[in-house]
Amino acid sequence: DRTVIVSTPGFTSGILTLKGRVDRRSLFNFFNNNMARDNWSVISQIKSPGTTIMVYQKASRTGVITIRDEQIYTYVEVGIAPTVNSAAGFAEPDMTESTLME
Repeated sequence: DRTVIVSTPGFTSGILTLKGRVDRRSLFNFFNNNMARDNWSVISQIKSPGTTIMVYQKASRTGVITIRDEQIYTYVEVGIAPTVNSAAGFAEPDMTESTLME
């Protein structure tokens, strides 16, 4: 019920949510190995006691993987979206002071 997939001509993006009884460290290792194998570059990784966030990038898309431990289950959210400055129809936002003040 938390999974959202959006398909447009030439691109599919969304958030896939999974839950199971899996060790968070083994999930981290799984994604770390397999994302590299699929030619994703590591942008950032954050580990805290209950949550791990992994950010990856390819030429035209960015992926964010969040792994959360809860009492019984471990939850994984895998989000894939077009990189803003490379997606068709998207432009980089104008971050000048005049536009921010409007």
